[in-house]
Amino acid sequence: MPSLLPDGEVFHVDIYHWHGFNTELLMTFGVIIFGTVIYLLMKKWSKLNIYMRERDPLNWFYDNGVSGAISGSQFITRIQMTGVTS
Repeated sequence: MPSLLPDGEVFHVDIYHWHGFNTELLMTFGVIIFGTVIYLLMKKWSKLNIYMRERDPLNWFYDNGVSGAISGSQFITRIQMTGVTS
């Protein structure tokens, strides 16, 4: 918004398409490599039958994590929303 600047002052913006090798780019490469390795090792993982059970450990952790987040948010809401107005 040009009206926010004092008279005579210019707002200079530098927009670049390439910011170099930064943390975000390296983390993206790491996620892609990790996912590719997991995919390539899928046959070895499938022989373990860990995830093919009715209640595999990963789903158990996820389900309990979601339940814990819901319980925690309900607890915080009950504390904060007392209905008392000042």
